[in-house]
Amino acid sequence: RCIDAIKDRGAHVEANRVFEDMRAMVRWARGRGDLDENLVEGMKKPTETTERDRVLSADEIRILWASLDQADMWQATRRVIRLCLVTGQRVGEVSGMAVAELDLSKAVWTIPAARAKNGREHSVPLSDMAINIIHEQMAAVAALAERKGYGASPHVLPGVRTTGSLTAAAVAQAIGKHRKNKTLPGIADWTCHDL
Repeated sequence: RCIDAIKDRGAHVEANRVFEDMRAMVRWARGRGDLDENLVEGMKKPTETTERDRVLSADEIRILWASLDQADMWQATRRVIRLCLVTGQRVGEVSGMAVAELDLSKAVWTIPAARAKNGREHSVPLSDMAINIIHEQMAAVAALAERKGYGASPHVLPGVRTTGSLTAAAVAQAIGKHRKNKTLPGIADWTCHDL
């Protein structure tokens, strides 16, 4: 029932991941002797999924870049998308960028192992364009903090209603809204992973 509810709302990848987690839990319980039998033995994944191989074409990137200033989304979200494009990094890593990870004098961003998807520290060289986007964002965050009487944020891209950073889910939601409103003619259906 749990997996069917996830599958029914169209979240096929999530349904498969929940199934894998449940299967691991049942195997563990069986191995400890807490269960007499493996309840998931013989069960198949709830859905067949295929990996996306969609990437934005050069023309689509030009259209996206030019349209971002008019997009109905926060300026920080626009900057995340642009930073993804100019650094080649994942949206989750970009949106979680911390001030302490940056050495702008050396033009390097060091993503710590704890935040990297592959679990390894990663040094990202920063182009002048990336540094300019980061400076713009940091200046906007500092101006807001001064106006509101906040302390300095440890995040380059702080969340709007949280003390943490902007999240990949928030960026994906903004992209989905942008896509749904058909504000990007000339770009086929896309997600943040396609950047």
